[in-house]
Amino acid sequence: MASPVKVDGLLLGSGVRLERNVRALLRASLRSEPGNQQIDGASWLGWVWHSLDGDPLADELLGLIERVANPQELARFRAAVDRARGASFSGAALIEAALGRPDPATQDHLDALIAEAEGQDGAAADLGVELCQLAEQHPDPEALAASVLGLLVEGEPWQRAAVLGFLVLTPDLPGTDVLCGLFGPLSEALIGEPNPFDSEDGGDLSDLLLAVLAERFGTPGGERARWLLRHEALRPGRAGLVIGHLRDSDADWIAERAADLVRSEPLLEAELGPAAPASALDAVRAGAEPVTRARLLRTAALRLDTARPEQASLASHLLEEARALDGAQA
Repeated sequence: MASPVKVDGLLLGSGVRLERNVRALLRASLRSEPGNQQIDGASWLGWVWHSLDGDPLADELLGLIERVANPQELARFRAAVDRARGASFSGAALIEAALGRPDPATQDHLDALIAEAEGQDGAAADLGVELCQLAEQHPDPEALAASVLGLLVEGEPWQRAAVLGFLVLTPDLPGTDVLCGLFGPLSEALIGEPNPFDSEDGGDLSDLLLAVLAERFGTPGGERARWLLRHEALRPGRAGLVIGHLRDSDADWIAERAADLVRSEPLLEAELGPAAPASALDAVRAGAEPVTRARLLRTAALRLDTARPEQASLASHLLEEARALDGAQA
């Protein structure tokens, strides 16, 4: 039996009762303190969901909202989640609460390393190497983590890149809970920031942050990191990037949620193959203008042809469908 969802003393219920209450709230108008201001129920549920903050119950609530909300309610819910992330984000406070104040001696050492690397070719890689050497000899891992994570929050892009590269190599360094707490706003800030360690593939620093969390699945706090990556994979357009970090350790979950992942990123149909139902390509066929659908179908066909030669007949069918769309537009 599903557990009841309880937030700030409010019991939403479980099972049929939870669904009934969520449906009612999505269409409700509520009064919100302070100021007795009016807030729509979909937005209120966005704040509720954010407050669960990695609790497994959040999966149940999110799945229910995505199933029963109409597009307008879902948009208000997601907008409220984004606002809640921004309002609750204070990186320095989060680091201090979990790890204590940064140690002055450690901070001075870190500042010296930054000054030495800044302006040099390969500055991010040089600083990352220096951080690894510092970690080998530092007597207080929590103090080191506090200073390094502070740089991740407030540093320049090249400094953040150095910290993320260092954290990939040091999964046992304290701070997994802090990284999970930073994930939402930090991930948004890192999207589009070039990854100097992956220039050939055009990756950005948000991908490197995903790698950091994936390396910590087996550490204290690792289950929350896994939950965050699963949720990120289900966000529109993010699945292709995220499942590479889940494939080795979470193959069963990928197979279970294959249809949802393909809806997040339709071109994954070619990669997930039999794990995704054939109807998943409906998201491509119905979700875009004809020219865009034709392009997506061609790309899926090419990836099938190269990655899964045994599915050549499906690739051929997709190409025929793309040509038919071209003909209809001529």
